[in-house]
Amino acid sequence: MHKQDALAELLGVTQGAVQQANGKSRNIFIVQDDDGYTAFEIKPAFRTNPNINDVSLLISSGLQLEEA
Repeated sequence: MHKQDALAELLGVTQGAVQQANGKSRNIFIVQDDDGYTAFEIKPAFRTNPNINDVSLLISSGLQLEEA
């Protein structure tokens, strides 16, 4: 519970919001920038079915896709 409280405070959300996102196993990334901490979520768009685990690993590893 304490970790959720601390994370919620960093992100400016409630502990309940953190708990709910965690309970749904969402692909949420948290990064630190000049303004503090920012959270973003990776999820499929439209009717596509990407391998979210592969996308998450790519982002986590710090690699960038090259533009064609």
